[in-house]
Amino acid sequence: MQRMENKHLAFLFVGMILMGMSFVLKHYFSLSDSLDGFVKGVAIGVLILTLNAN
Repeated sequence: MQRMENKHLAFLFVGMILMGMSFVLKHYFSLSDSLDGFVKGVAIGVLILTLNAN
């Protein structure tokens, strides 16, 4: 098993924070579906980028 570089760990951290923030923002503020979907899409994209990084 390979160790992750610091850059990839930062991407993982940012993706997880974005995903969590989308749920928190949706709970406390009225966000449009498109904005909520955009934030979740960016978070998923960052997490997939982290998985594909070698």
